[in-house]
Amino acid sequence: MIEDIVTAGASPPPPTQETDSRASIGQQDFLRMLIAQLENQDPLEPQDGTEFTAQLAQFSSLEQLVAVRESVDRLSSTGGNNRTLEAASLIDREVLAVSPSIDVQAGELPGIAIDLAGAAERVTVELRTAGGGVVGRTTLGPVGPGLNDITWPADSAVPPGTYFIEVDARSGQEVVSSTSLVRGRVTAVSSDGGDVTVRLGSVGVSLSEIRSIQSLRPSGESE
Repeated sequence: MIEDIVTAGASPPPPTQETDSRASIGQQDFLRMLIAQLENQDPLEPQDGTEFTAQLAQFSSLEQLVAVRESVDRLSSTGGNNRTLEAASLIDREVLAVSPSIDVQAGELPGIAIDLAGAAERVTVELRTAGGGVVGRTTLGPVGPGLNDITWPADSAVPPGTYFIEVDARSGQEVVSSTSLVRGRVTAVSSDGGDVTVRLGSVGVSLSEIRSIQSLRPSGESE
């Protein structure tokens, strides 16, 4: 019976106040069961001392596992907080990050780059609304493999807003795999669980998706 109690607790749930209470009750139950077993054992056939020692060792190991799990969870929480604090240093800096969407500010041209898996003869980049409407388009080529900045036509007025980026890169009739990236100024940092998100206006990107960070402009330098 004692072995069943120990086995059932071998995979403890994440530590909470409720879990701590259950762990305390488990210890008391174990001691009660152990005392009852000693009191009710057959005097002519007392319990084997080796078995008694093994049961105590088993329960001690369980307590140690619970303590280790709680320590790891505390360290994970601390690590997430540290990453958020480190990411806060990016606020007001310009970054290049992988993103399927972009926040276009009034009076600014879209800051977009594409990462191509191979050379493309023609690349078309479109900005679309949530409803699928096209608000901006540019075509260029040929374009080499790797990271390429997209030069948006200066006379192409794109109204401010948040848009999806659609890239069509082709070599002949073959589609070339591509990844869209955006340039933007970090306006906020947040943490949800273990993932840290930086916001480029209304667009949020994971900290791990940032490819490059621009140096801060000297104090007093204009935009």
